[in-house]
This record gives sequence, C-alpha cells and structure tokens, in this order.
Amino acid sequence: MIRVWRYSIVRPKALFLASQCMLLTAVLSGAAWGYPTHSLAVTLSENAGLILLLLTLQICARFSGLEAVIVAPNARLFVTRIGASLAMALLLLLPLFLAFPNLFPGYAGGVTVVVLSTLVLFGLRPLLYWLIKHKRFVEGLLILGSGELARKFCNELVKEKNTDANKSPHTATLLSTGSDHGANIGGESVVINFDELRELTLRDRVSRIVVAEEDTQSSESLAVALLDCKLRGLEVEQAVESYEKLSGKIWLEALRTEWLVYSEGFNPSKCYFPVKRLVDTLCASLLLLLSAPLFALIAVLIKLDSSGPVFFRQVRVGLHGKEFVLFKFRTMRQNAEQGTGPVWACENDQRVTGIGKFLRQFRLDELPQAINVLRGEMSLVGPRPERPYFVELLDERIPYYGLRHRVMPGITGWAQVLYPYGASIEDSYEKLQYDLYYAKHMSLRFDLRILLSTIKVVLFGRGR
Repeated sequence: MIRVWRYSIVRPKALFLASQCMLLTAVLSGAAWGYPTHSLAVTLSENAGLILLLLTLQICARFSGLEAVIVAPNARLFVTRIGASLAMALLLLLPLFLAFPNLFPGYAGGVTVVVLSTLVLFGLRPLLYWLIKHKRFVEGLLILGSGELARKFCNELVKEKNTDANKSPHTATLLSTGSDHGANIGGESVVINFDELRELTLRDRVSRIVVAEEDTQSSESLAVALLDCKLRGLEVEQAVESYEKLSGKIWLEALRTEWLVYSEGFNPSKCYFPVKRLVDTLCASLLLLLSAPLFALIAVLIKLDSSGPVFFRQVRVGLHGKEFVLFKFRTMRQNAEQGTGPVWACENDQRVTGIGKFLRQFRLDELPQAINVLRGEMSLVGPRPERPYFVELLDERIPYYGLRHRVMPGITGWAQVLYPYGASIEDSYEKLQYDLYYAKHMSLRFDLRILLSTIKVVLFGRGR
C-alpha cells in the first residue's frame, strides 16, 4: 500500500506564444489589406513601427511576469502587471520614436495595437480558466510515498504555490484541483495498492509521477509497479529532481550526497569560465566608466546625510573560502555594530540612514563592487558572499553550506533576484537552495537571464 497525492500543473507559456503569433498575424494581415498591391517586404517596412510596438508590448508583458499571475486568484496583481508592462513598453519606445519619427506608426495605429494587446491579455485569463477546467494546458501529477518525506514534499509545494511562480526555468503554476477532481495541495492523500496505480494514472490523465519514498523495501515493490507507467510514456522522477524543476531550487531537506554525485549538472562547458571572466571585466569597466557621475552624486548625498566615509569595506568569504575586502556605498551610520558585534541586517533596520534606504531599494549601494569584479574577487553573477562570522555559524547549522564557496561570488545571483532578503539562519537555508541550483545549472544563458531579472528588480525598486 502507498499514499498518493494528486496535483495539477498549469503551463500557460504556450497560450502566451499563441496570442503573440495571433496578434502579429492580425497586424500583418491588416497591413497587407491596406496595401494589397505591395510586396511583403514593402508592407513590413511601411508598418515597421506598428510591428515594433506590438513586439515590444509582448516582450514587456512576459518580462513583467504576466505568465506567472495570469491564473492567480489576485486579479489586482494581474491588472497591475498589465499596467506595468504597458508603461515599460511606452518608456522604451518613446525615445526611439522621438529619435526616428519615421518609425512612429501614428496615433490611430499605435492606440489600436495597444488596445488590441491589452484586450488579448484580459481575454487570456477567462480563456485559460476554461481550458484548465477542461484539462487543457494542465499536467497531471501524482506524488507517491508512504512516509514523512512525501508529506514534506506536499508542504513544500504549498509554499511554492503561494509565492510568485515566475521562479521556475519552466514557467509553471501549481493549482489545487478541487475536491471533485482530486485532493487539494497539502490536503489528504488517498491510499492505494500497487495494482491500482495504472488505473489511477489513466483516470486522472497523469503524465508525471514523483516518488518520495525512503523505505528501501517499499521502493523495490514500487519500482515494479512504476515500470509499467514508465513504459507507457509517463515521466517518473525522484522528489528532489521534481522539486528542482518546479521551484528553481534544490530541496535541501531531501538531498543526499549520492544525488549530488550522480545527477547531471555542476559541470559547465570548458569555455564558460574564460568567457565569463572576459564579460565580467568588460562589463565592470564599462559600469565604472558610465556610472562615474552617479558615483560622485551618491558620494555627496552620503556625506550630506550622515557623518562617516562614503565607502564601506567589509571582509567577505569568496571562492574556495578565500577572504577578501568587499566595497559598497555606506548605507548605515558609522560604527553601527560597535555595541552589538556582527548582526544581520533586517527589514526597516534602524541603523540604515535616510539615503541608505534609497540606495538599498534600488541596489545602488552595490555599484562599487565592480571594483571587486575587476580584481577577480567577484563576478557579476554568483552567490552572495557572506561574512566569515556568519559563514562559520551557517556551516555548523546548514548541511552542504560550504558548497556555495565552490562558485565565484557575485554582485547579483539567482538567490538575490528570487529571495531578495535574508536576515536569519532560516533565510540563509532558503537562499542556499537557490545557490545550489545556480551551481548546478551555471551557463552564460542562465547568467544573462539573472542579469535581466536584476534589471527588473532595480527598475521596480524591489531591493532590500
């Protein structure tokens, strides 16, 4: 006998891509209708501004994370992100249209495209709900396990369901399927024997089975039952592997050393490190050059706001545990830890100065770390370097914590853009799961994705 939990995973990316293709086709068709004697090349050139506006709107919609909230119960969040994506697109295109007036599609054409794009986005929400009800764009998931591990896995999915779903490399939204179609997330499981597994997978249209079983004897019996499912085309995977795909982090509680050894990843291409170092050097040099006026302005504001040095220097632990001095703009009052010793920064920290709050919110206090990048002590992307005092503490409390020091620390990283604030051992535990995910999937493409996400964090002031 084994316990089974049922879940549904919604993947709206296909619907978004389809809507973009439909809009582009509609604009091109309308343009061709207006110029029936022109060739396609002429039609495209005549309407380049409209096409550019349309594509920018769709890219900004995805960049703002609309895929993640399109089926969220909070309709206000969905509307807010539509507004943010429209504002972002117009801010990007306005300077371009002013610089190149010939690209401007005209007020009538521009308004038509904006209205069409907005209506399509609003129309996707009820359409997707209808498709979910009729089991479209929905992947059936079964979680199997007789012990506590399966229950913990379900509880972890509850936490992921209640957070921004735009974390996973495969955009997915976890949904409770309702009492008529299965157990809610975190709800009661059902108990079946192994012979009933085939019938259950067929009835519930299951395409993936997650095994969260620790008992060796039960695992051997379960493997026999799962062989039939595997041969019928169902995906069968372990809980750690599945959780990694759904959440964009590695589940520490169920992690075993054997999994780290035998799983794929943790081995980027041979060209990755030299190319990354070249990119780091070029970008850090460019950042220091372009932001020199901003450096001067921030320095003046810091001096006017409080007494003390402009820059803050602190020892951090870097690659392979080697210590280095990290540079930041000072955001706290001078000698903030004189009477307390090392203390984690917390939300609404009373030690933070007035200008410091602004610098932290928009991550401007991190700019001087470009110097650390040029010195080869940091990268643009990587785990956040921690202080030696906290490293020693966390090494004792959190398993596998030392693995994060096998990767060059960074100004920004996967943990920073998805879990932007950490002020406790529990927060460090959560961030380590993201750091290990980054270490496993390191690539130039992944670094670019993190940098784009960082831009979004900075633009919307979502820093700490």
